[in-house]
Amino acid sequence: MAFLALIAHQGPDQDGFVRSVAGPALAVIDTFEFDPVRAVNLELLPRGGDIFIVTYIDTALDGVVITVSMDGLGIIGAAVIGTLNIGPALTELSIVRRSGDVHALVYADGAVTGICRTVNIPASGSPITAISTLSFGITMGGTTPLTQVIGDVHVTAFQSGGVSNGRWSSFTITAAGAIGPLITTVIFGPAGTIAGQVLKISESGAEGVFALTYQDPAGNHVQTVAISPAGTLIAVRGTITFTGFTSRAKLVQVSGTVYALAEREGASTGSIRTFTISSTGIIGAPIDSFTFDANCAQELDFEHIDTNLFAVVFRGGDVPLTQGTMKTITIDTLGNLGPIVETLTFDAVLADFPRLELRGGTVIGGPDLPAGPSLSMQEKLLLL
Repeated sequence: MAFLALIAHQGPDQDGFVRSVAGPALAVIDTFEFDPVRAVNLELLPRGGDIFIVTYIDTALDGVVITVSMDGLGIIGAAVIGTLNIGPALTELSIVRRSGDVHALVYADGAVTGICRTVNIPASGSPITAISTLSFGITMGGTTPLTQVIGDVHVTAFQSGGVSNGRWSSFTITAAGAIGPLITTVIFGPAGTIAGQVLKISESGAEGVFALTYQDPAGNHVQTVAISPAGTLIAVRGTITFTGFTSRAKLVQVSGTVYALAEREGASTGSIRTFTISSTGIIGAPIDSFTFDANCAQELDFEHIDTNLFAVVFRGGDVPLTQGTMKTITIDTLGNLGPIVETLTFDAVLADFPRLELRGGTVIGGPDLPAGPSLSMQEKLLLL
């Protein structure tokens, strides 16, 4: 399958970039520097069509939400479309689409207080306007992943202040962007815990189930939790642990109950592991594992491209071990991991906080775009 992806990352001078990549034969098509001074702790979310949302912390230590465009040929717009500065921010601005134009962000402000903010981002990408803001009144550090679990109930995970243990909290966000107060806060990890991701597994009338990835001194973990429509804890359904260390693990659905976790093990090794998670949150035994990079794989992101094709982006690869690298890998519907298909260095110097998202709809070359490492950008353009 031919595809287009957008990568957002911090460059060698802390400047912010987006790059478009075409596949399956990986090649960079276009590059745009959206902030020439400083863009750290980036997050990336597709708005729909040509529009993508980037969140980051700028040189003034303010949180910024911008929109950029990438068309069906992979050409990136020459200017930022919309911008909203939301004030002091010390953690990444985790962002999800709530409904229509309404999007929600969770982050820690300049006083390390947890904040939820809703914003309106139209399909055109501009203007970006604030809807509502709520301070949770609690200290939040590390990362603050966010997801919708059941109805209006959302969950964010974070490192708490002082004792620095891992906690998740539930609260409501309506389709119109109104934010409710915290409902429940639950400790899930010991001191030194850093949350990686919260991912919705299922939703029924009786409960919502989500998976939480996190790192603590004992290793990398995936835990599944069921909560009620009122946002209260029903039960922890399962936990699986992999010995190692990671600054960010990413869990994606492969097919049905099969899931894959990309993580950094030890000081540098990049690995993918597969296992099952049922709709009720029961975690099965490991199915397969694969090392996709033995040198260095830090600050990774991981996405399902199509059917059996997956992609991981990370800082590492070859010497000097700071390069921006993208690799595609096969995983079949049973969770069996295949070989690396393609490898791309999208920044030969340094790429911090790389984030990857696909562009939906018609892409360059259409469904019959040939694969193969010898396919140049000029050859791809001739296919149009």
